[in-house]
Amino acid sequence: MLANIDLDDMMDFHLSNNGLATVALTSVNKPSDWGVIRVQGSRVYSFLEKPDQRKNLSNIINAGIYILEPKIFDYLQGAKRLEKDVFSKLVEQRKLFGYMFAGSWFDVGNPEVYEQAVKEWK
Repeated sequence: MLANIDLDDMMDFHLSNNGLATVALTSVNKPSDWGVIRVQGSRVYSFLEKPDQRKNLSNIINAGIYILEPKIFDYLQGAKRLEKDVFSKLVEQRKLFGYMFAGSWFDVGNPEVYEQAVKEWK
C-alpha cells in the first residue's frame, strides 16, 4: 500500500475521539475489493470485509492504516483477523472511528496497480 496521508493529523483526530482504534478511510470506485466502511460522523457503524459487489454499499473503504491504543491487545485473544474479528467487536462497542483522508492511495499488491502508482505518485 502506498498512501499520501498526514499521520500527525490522523493522530490528533484519534486522540480527540477517545476511541480504541482509528481506521484511515478513502473512497474508491469498486469498494467490493476491500473492507467497506460506513460512518456516521466519525464513528464507524458498519465494517464489511470484501462484500458482494452487487450490494449497494458505501464507496468508503478501509485504507489499511490504523492507530490503535495498547488496550487493543485485550481484543486479540483468540482473534485470527484484525478486521473481521476485532473491528467487528469495536463497532458493536462504538470504539472504532474512521479518519477520511483525501491524499493519493494505491493498493500496490499487484504489478498493474504498482505501475499505475509509479506513474501517478506525486
